[in-house]
Amino acid sequence: MIFASAVDSSSTIQTLLDDFDAVEKLTALLDLEERAWMHFGSKLGMERLELNSLREESPPSPTKLLMKHIVAKKPDLTMKFFLRALASIKRFDVINELEKFFVGKNIVNSRINHNSGLK
Repeated sequence: MIFASAVDSSSTIQTLLDDFDAVEKLTALLDLEERAWMHFGSKLGMERLELNSLREESPPSPTKLLMKHIVAKKPDLTMKFFLRALASIKRFDVINELEKFFVGKNIVNSRINHNSGLK
């Protein structure tokens, strides 16, 4: 198993950020193309100016920086919202990988309707 800890969809994204393997997998998938992490950041409520500032810092992983920024700005953001944001940008590949983080749970059916918007 890739991810060591288990959470549920009501956990905050800090739980995900605390798992090194989970963050590495997430960032590897979202860093492949610049639009992916920026689009995801906008779905998490970040403004274009904030996202551009993350890009200008040229971190080795803009997604890691995005995650740290989101946790600092919105520490109570739930995994349910986080996963819905991924679904809204059609990143089901990332959701499928993160499902391993939700040990013993089918997160696709329990928290996301692929045809719905963020709620």
